[in-house]
Amino acid sequence: MSEALVSTDPTPNKLPAATSTKPSLLARIIDAAIEITAIVVWAYIIVQVFVFDLDRIVRSYLPSSCAWVVDFKFVFVLIIAAGLGCLIRRIWKPLTYVIFYPVIVLFWKIPFLALKQRSWALAIAFINAVASFFGSIRYNLIIPAVLFAAGSIILFGNSTALISLSTAALLALLLLAYGRRLISIFKTPRVFQIYQKVASWVPKIRTSSCSLDEDIRGLPYEQLSAEQAQKWRQNLVTSLLLSRVCLFAARKLRSYSKSGYAKISSVFICAFLIALTVVIFGLINLGLYKIEPTSYRSTGRPNSLTFFHYSLNRMIFNPISELEPVGALPKLAYDAEALFALFLVAIFVSLLLSARPERQTQDLNETIEKLEAESAAVDLAITVEYRFDTVDTAVAALEKIQSGTTSLIQTLSGNL
Repeated sequence: MSEALVSTDPTPNKLPAATSTKPSLLARIIDAAIEITAIVVWAYIIVQVFVFDLDRIVRSYLPSSCAWVVDFKFVFVLIIAAGLGCLIRRIWKPLTYVIFYPVIVLFWKIPFLALKQRSWALAIAFINAVASFFGSIRYNLIIPAVLFAAGSIILFGNSTALISLSTAALLALLLLAYGRRLISIFKTPRVFQIYQKVASWVPKIRTSSCSLDEDIRGLPYEQLSAEQAQKWRQNLVTSLLLSRVCLFAARKLRSYSKSGYAKISSVFICAFLIALTVVIFGLINLGLYKIEPTSYRSTGRPNSLTFFHYSLNRMIFNPISELEPVGALPKLAYDAEALFALFLVAIFVSLLLSARPERQTQDLNETIEKLEAESAAVDLAITVEYRFDTVDTAVAALEKIQSGTTSLIQTLSGNL
């Protein structure tokens, strides 16, 4: 049957060359202005909500008679947007771009950049990062929520009880973050568990979708009815796609395993823990100072930045003369931050040099071997069920029967 279906025409189909139009200078200027606007707007939102009150700083530099400008900033923004809407017909496009800019960056710009680099290892590293974030989304929402709520109370509040409660909450949050990272050293990453689960589905898909029915198995394609021929083609396309997808995924995962991108996540984890430790202990020391100012010795009246500077230097075991702990609780916090710094070094070494990377590589290799084995099993089933000599012969036969159905299969095969 395979000889009758394989095409002997060596002439490939030719597609007309695609033409591209270079954007004009005005269009590029407009795009750059929209991009800068989106960056400025979201930088303002992030700093205003999560870092410090920009409005208060701007208001402090304005005359008291002009302070109302800050309070009515959103009114001015709406007026400007309405004016632009009168001048520009499709104002909804740039507005939508600005509003959803973080989503566009995360799910379009970064993946596009990874694909533009033609590095599937980099693309898989990005997929792993996204999957890890959404895999523990509750934890990733709790961290900033508690941090910003407690931090706001310490920075702007005056209630001793609330400040005490906030410092305790921040310390508990830091213990939770370090505890999760310590546990992760001995566990398989969640994203690798997803890979293993997906690989376990392949045998079920192969059994349910790739086998021919008994009434058409062994019959020449020319003797099949229209309905049977459709079923034959559908099952063959599914089998070929499953085989190529499994082999493609296995090859790209192996490339990722051999690359250094897996260690980059460990570096980011440690950088995140360093930043979190500095911020939390800066806030804790500020809270302790507000509760009892005499518990610290300072050269002058310290501001908020002094405590973050103090915390950062404590992480590298460098005392500063501007601020020194005197009371029992500040000294306890001083020693606790040193212990967290040492613990962080231990976590960093464990993430990079311990058995964790070897175990992750072993888990990933098991998934790769399963995918390669399933690809080989599907290839064998194709040669047995459809009586082709090779998988390439089956692809050529399918292309002759129904032109254009094997483009995706050929694309995957070409990128193995």
